[in-house]
Amino acid sequence: MDTQTTLLWGFGLIGILALVGVIVVIARRRSEQALREEQEQDAARAAELRLKAQDTELAARESEAQASRARADAEQAQVEAERLRREAAQRQADAADLRVNSSEQHQAADSLDPNIGRNEDIPPNDSV
Repeated sequence: MDTQTTLLWGFGLIGILALVGVIVVIARRRSEQALREEQEQDAARAAELRLKAQDTELAARESEAQASRARADAEQAQVEAERLRREAAQRQADAADLRVNSSEQHQAADSLDPNIGRNEDIPPNDSV
């Protein structure tokens, strides 16, 4: 082989090696770019999941607050019901006292009325 052929083979081999090197570099960059894009997508999905988790936590706290308000309302209703029961019992007792008082007043009126008990045509006032 002469020098020219050897140089030609040498430059050809260097060209092929350079081309392979360029292909390897391009492939590596594409691979790195794809990896970066995948990591960015994963980061975006993770951020979205975090937002959903925060929304879910907020909804849970809101639900707990509503439950607390409902318990407080129920307790208030029980207190109000007890107050009304006591008020009803007191009013019932007051009504019984008024009936006794009314009966006593009728009896006092009957004892003062000269026509009661003396005249058979006028019945005593027992309308209580």
